[in-house]
Amino acid sequence: MTAGGSGTSNDVTYTISVNTQGPADAFGVRVTDTIPANTNVSAVTIPGDWNCVGLVVGAAGGTTFTCSPTASPWPNGQAAAIVYTVEVAANVPQGTLLTNQANIGTFGPGATPDPSTGNNTQGPTQTLVNTIADVSIRKDDSVSAVAGGAPVSYKITVTNNGPSDAQNIEVSDSLPAGLLFEGITAPAGWNCTTPAVGQGGTITCTPPVSGDRTSVEMFPFGRLPLNLSAARS
Repeated sequence: MTAGGSGTSNDVTYTISVNTQGPADAFGVRVTDTIPANTNVSAVTIPGDWNCVGLVVGAAGGTTFTCSPTASPWPNGQAAAIVYTVEVAANVPQGTLLTNQANIGTFGPGATPDPSTGNNTQGPTQTLVNTIADVSIRKDDSVSAVAGGAPVSYKITVTNNGPSDAQNIEVSDSLPAGLLFEGITAPAGWNCTTPAVGQGGTITCTPPVSGDRTSVEMFPFGRLPLNLSAARS
C-alpha cells in the first residue's frame, strides 16, 4: 500500500472473524485489538448483535478497542465478523510495517472456561508501506538583461505532488558563470548551504527534519519557494 495514496491505494482492511465452538454457550466473550500505529480508522462494520468500545471512524493508531456480543451467553455455534479499514498518512516513511494482532477470550465473573486457548490469538499480520512522491522544480529570474554589478533575483519553486511526503530531498542550484552570491530566503525550517557572499558556487537546500522521525527529512505534499539573490560581477 502507498502512504498518502488516494482511494484504496492507502487503505488496509482488517476482518476479525470469531466463532464459538462449544460445547457450551459462552459467557464473558470479549475481542481485543489495537489499531496499527501510523494509521487512522476510515470505516467500520460491526455486527448488529455486537457492541464495540473504541472502534470508531477517526480512531487513531495505537488505540485498543474491545468488542463483545450484546447478549450473554453467546450461543454455541455462532460466528461474527468485525471489519474495519485504516488509512495510512502521507508522512509514514518507506518500509514501515503495519502490524496487527487480534485476540478473543472469556473474561469477568462467571466467564465460561475455554478448553482450547491456542486458537484465541490471530496474527500478527504485517503490511509493508511504500512511498511515492512526484517532486518538481521551477526557476524564474527577475530580469531578462542586467548590467555589471546590478542585482539579479531568482525564485526557485519546489513542489511535491505526492501522494506521499518525500524523504531525503535536496535542492541544488549552481550560480551561472559571472554571478556572485548575495543572499537567500528559504522557508522556515529549511537548511541551506551557500557560497560566501561575493563568491560563486552552488547552493544546496534541504527541508526540515520531521519532529517525530528525527532521522528522516520530510517534504510534505505542497509547494514552497526559495528566493535567491545574486549580483553580476
